[in-house]
Parts: sequence; structure tokens; C-alpha cells
Amino acid sequence: MNYAYGLTVPAGTLLSSPMEITAHLPAGMLDSGIASFPAGCEGLVGLRVLRGLFQIWPENTTEWLSGDDHTFNIPFHHELRSLETRVRIQLFNLDETNAHTIGVQFNVSVLEDKSPALLGPVLATFDEATLTQFKAVGEIYQNALEFRQVVDERLLPLLEGIWERLDPALSVRLRDLSLEELTKL
Repeated sequence: MNYAYGLTVPAGTLLSSPMEITAHLPAGMLDSGIASFPAGCEGLVGLRVLRGLFQIWPENTTEWLSGDDHTFNIPFHHELRSLETRVRIQLFNLDETNAHTIGVQFNVSVLEDKSPALLGPVLATFDEATLTQFKAVGEIYQNALEFRQVVDERLLPLLEGIWERLDPALSVRLRDLSLEELTKL
């Protein structure tokens, strides 16, 4: 399924205070995305996409996409595990005179949702307070899964690179430390 947005960024929207829009996407696989910058942007308009606290597009977390009369086709392979996933689109516009409308599209292969059939009878027995708590548990679990994915995809490769460059004698000493001792370093 395609989820498209035409986002008009007001003139003078600073990089330090970007405009932010929340896109609500279903569970599934985020397969690809498109960002279209019309003629006239002249590289003064930029965007990035975040999921939770982490930037997922572009992957270089210090950069923004920008262009002039250019469309970016970005392949993804990013799993969206919750029933609804929110991604944040942040945009800036350093053009002091003109607003610009940027086209953004997400392509999601939607997974079949079997939870209403499985949980419907159970959820029907919950009072409002219990149902609210049940939903909160789901959100906390989803955040933990997203955090795990970031650790696996970004943090571990960085730590492995550092570990490979360590002096072998130091790596043996570090390996023998407890987690408590490591946090004090």
C-alpha cells in the first residue's frame, strides 16, 4: 500500500526548528520511499524521517535529503511491527521568500492482522482501565522491539568496529570485567 503526503513547508522554516508531521503507517514491511523536491527548491528545502528517537531516512543521521527538481527513490527493508507505527517527517525551508511543497510517499507491504479475531473475545471482557493498561503494555513492548532493532542494526556494528581496533591485551582485560565494572569506565 502507498501512503502519500504533500507537505508544504513555510518560508523561513529553520533547520534548528523544523516543521514536523506524523505519518501513521500500518504493520508490515516498509519496502521503499519517495521524496520529490520540485524545481525552485534549489537545495534550500530538506527532509528526514524518524521512527521514535532514531533517524531512518537518510540513514546518515547527520544529513537531510534536499534537492531541486529531483525525486529520491529510497529502498527500505524496515519492519514495522506494531499494529500502527508512527514515523515523523521533519522538514526545513531556508528560502526566506517562498513556501515549497515536498512530495513524500511510503510503500508498505501490509501484514495480515489476525489480532482482532484472536483477541476480540478477550478484549470485550476488559473494563476501560484494563483496556488502557493493556494497550500501554503493547506500546512499551513495541518500543522495546524498535530499540532492539536499532541496537542490532546500528550500535552493535559500531561496537564491533571499536573492538576490532583494540589492543589484544586490552580486549582480554575488558572481557574479564563485569557489566558493573564496565559501566564505571
